[in-house]
Amino acid sequence: MKIKVLFLAAFLLVFAACSRQETGDTGVSVSGDSIETLKSGAMARIKEEHQGKVLLVNFFASWCPPCRAETPDFVKVYGEEKERFSIVGLSTDADKDDIAKYISEFNVNYPVYMSDQSLSMEFGISTIPTSIIYGPDGKLIDIIVGGIPEKDLKNIISKLSVN
Repeated sequence: MKIKVLFLAAFLLVFAACSRQETGDTGVSVSGDSIETLKSGAMARIKEEHQGKVLLVNFFASWCPPCRAETPDFVKVYGEEKERFSIVGLSTDADKDDIAKYISEFNVNYPVYMSDQSLSMEFGISTIPTSIIYGPDGKLIDIIVGGIPEKDLKNIISKLSVN
């Protein structure tokens, strides 16, 4: 009986959220043609670039089941709400080829970068997926650990957007 309970608990933990893999200092952008390291402090620039829109910054990995489950919803909602909503994906994968395959597999239509370990540490990211929500004014609204379904994402955008 104890083995069954332990197995069930382990199974639920894996699918509720994935533990982050260490990536060292190998963070690079795989968005567009540029290769860019995103380190601690990069969030100020990201928030500035997306000022006036609800911004979701999503820490994820290509191997994480809850991350894989929420990505199609992110792609769909971003495609529908680009005027008032932005997403920036921050992969914790150690290999940029893995994230390039992920982007292709899910037809990701928003910027994705590889997260430098210092950036993950800046936000205390130890579980993925974790999403950080900023309002159109750039103020931190919420940090959500776990997947965000399409319906919840649309509700967040509706409540926070100025349009």
